[in-house]
Amino acid sequence: TGEQFEKISYAWNSLGLRGPEPNYSANKKIIFGGGSLSLGCGVKLEDSFPFIVAKKFNASYLNFSPADCFTDLIDILIEYKSFSPDYIVLSDTRFIQSYGWGLREIYKIRRLEEEKGYRKYFTRADIDCLKMFDYFLKGLFPNTKLILAYCERRAWKSIVPELNNIQKIAFEAKETVVDLARDGFHPGEKSHAIMADKI
Repeated sequence: TGEQFEKISYAWNSLGLRGPEPNYSANKKIIFGGGSLSLGCGVKLEDSFPFIVAKKFNASYLNFSPADCFTDLIDILIEYKSFSPDYIVLSDTRFIQSYGWGLREIYKIRRLEEEKGYRKYFTRADIDCLKMFDYFLKGLFPNTKLILAYCERRAWKSIVPELNNIQKIAFEAKETVVDLARDGFHPGEKSHAIMADKI
């Protein structure tokens, strides 16, 4: 189109994470964990919803993104337990459990997704895993407010259950994704601003 766009660059802090250096002594601290959305693919760091939310609360933060599934976050959350966040914000990942990649390939080959039995059992397994993750987080961070901010799209084929410890915030695609990032695929800076406001 001939439009000139400012170049998007990705910089990593000393921990290998996108975002500023964490301050363990900050009055407010947040952990973000999720996929390419919470990494802020295609937008400047300052326009990503983790940065906007942290700035609003004058908080230090760690951004454990991107992760393909929630089970990818377990070890790193344990490793950084001493950060003692006030909030944990989990956002959309491709899968809840790591077997999702293998299952995706099986679906392509055998079309098992069309079989109601398989869909039922794997959906049940995802629901149970998310419930266990709910209590895992509360056990690891007993004084932390837990938030699941998820997109209503293909990555969430299974039902997101009511959770005892985690507050759910659904990003309805039509209301939340109002523009695209420079890559033409991920949500853009206006969408990130809306997401930050919802959180």
